[in-house]
Amino acid sequence: MIRSPIPSSVLLVIAGGIWSVCGGPVPVPGRELMTVLVLAPLLFEGARAVDMPQLRRDLVPVLTLAGPGTLIASALIALVLCTLLGWPVATTLPFAALIAATDPVAVIATFRSLGLKGRLLTLVESESLCNDVVAATVLALLPVWMDAGTPPEQRALLVMAREIFPAVGLGLAGGLAIGLLGSRVRMARLTSVLHAALAMLLAALAIQVHTSAVLTCVVAGFMVAARPVALPPARHDGLLLYGHAANAYAFVCIGALGLAAAAASPWQMLTALCVTVLARACSVYPLAMLFRRGACALSGPQQHVLVAGSLRGALALTLCLPAAGQAGAAEAPITLTLGVVALSVLLQGLALLPLLRRMGLTSR
Repeated sequence: MIRSPIPSSVLLVIAGGIWSVCGGPVPVPGRELMTVLVLAPLLFEGARAVDMPQLRRDLVPVLTLAGPGTLIASALIALVLCTLLGWPVATTLPFAALIAATDPVAVIATFRSLGLKGRLLTLVESESLCNDVVAATVLALLPVWMDAGTPPEQRALLVMAREIFPAVGLGLAGGLAIGLLGSRVRMARLTSVLHAALAMLLAALAIQVHTSAVLTCVVAGFMVAARPVALPPARHDGLLLYGHAANAYAFVCIGALGLAAAAASPWQMLTALCVTVLARACSVYPLAMLFRRGACALSGPQQHVLVAGSLRGALALTLCLPAAGQAGAAEAPITLTLGVVALSVLLQGLALLPLLRRMGLTSR
């Protein structure tokens, strides 16, 4: 079988751009449908596939990079674009919250297609899953934090009450239910199909109770990973097969919508992407110095990959879509986000394989 040296995510984004130029229709649902049908199964499958023993060993650096690291990157992006480049705050803050986190869908798809394995794959997968949770929470609660009339302690309570506690509870309950069903079902293929259906159901429930569907699906996936059940081979895994289709659709949409936006104002998009990558570097390298010794130490090559492999993708695409009742959502953050996401997958995706080869991290 011939394997392309170009990651599949890059090829799909290019295909989406060509499809758009040729005048092909790009049916993109609203945020809720995109979350349930595309994002939720992909997040759940990514979390389900994480090597939990390795994640437990690297939990401290993963949470440090995903939590403080994402917040630092968001603040730096907003600061640079607002103060040095004079971008309007109303456009920059939503963009910074959307774009600061690496996307597990893009990262996992690209790194798996490049044959990456072991600790580094677990690091990039789990850290991207966790920082997605942080970014989604920040974006949802940005209006709360900007409300100067609300005391700080009430803001903290609102964060916990609206986004974190209900989502964690729903994810834990859903993960336990999925685990129990999986242990009782004797057919591995049926188990994988149930995983896909229940991941969508959990996301729909989270949306109905106005909590984070992203956090819910990631927690549920980690619960299943912690108590794994028998699954069929990859070619017969219903969730994995559905994920491939959803993944392809997401990247085609990114190419069709994002490359057109990037072509309309290329220098603005390239500037925003450079600022985003530099902000990621300014968060990863200093925080990695906290783990210079011991089992959690991050080597230089691992740090470089965490920065260079910080692709954006389906999460930013989904969260920048207008929710139900928000048809008049600002176009500027949406256009800017789509353009930067498309360039991120395209340029960083193309640079990953040469970088991994140079550092001896892949056999391809």
